[in-house]
Amino acid sequence: SAIKSEINTAQNYVNEIKTAINNLDNKEIEKEYSMNQYDAEEGERLVEVAKQMLERYGSSTGYCATGVSRTMSMAYGISKGGNGCDWDTNMEELVAQGMFTEVTSDYPTSGDLSSLPAGAVVCWEATGGTNGGGAQYGHVTIADGNGGEISDHYAQNIYTSVGGRSDTYRIFLPV
Repeated sequence: SAIKSEINTAQNYVNEIKTAINNLDNKEIEKEYSMNQYDAEEGERLVEVAKQMLERYGSSTGYCATGVSRTMSMAYGISKGGNGCDWDTNMEELVAQGMFTEVTSDYPTSGDLSSLPAGAVVCWEATGGTNGGGAQYGHVTIADGNGGEISDHYAQNIYTSVGGRSDTYRIFLPV
């Protein structure tokens, strides 16, 4: 009886481990699937257009949404407005049109953002307040594929928090 109980306990433990492994495998398959949809050539093209936009309009700060809007207009001939915090809605429209896919769950921590591929669009929510850093209006940017970002200016290191929070972003890749 005691041995059967130990065997049952061990078997339950093995089943829990198998379930955990299966869940991890499923997450990797989902990540691989979403990354397979990513069009690296289109991502690189979007970064090149963003660089051309900066050359044409110059660099500024505080107008990230304008920079991304100009880039999208130059790259795709589309006009999207709003502040940085409004761009997740704009990107949802582009997802519905089959131009982008959302991959936020593939990059669960802000530390993952430096590994984003070229052309990834990161949309940060407004976090409240007026202390700058995107807190009041959010932030939107295009990853350069090398750990940097382009919006209304180039930054060598992509933002990992906006308004003191690091969990308020969504990520979209060109497909």
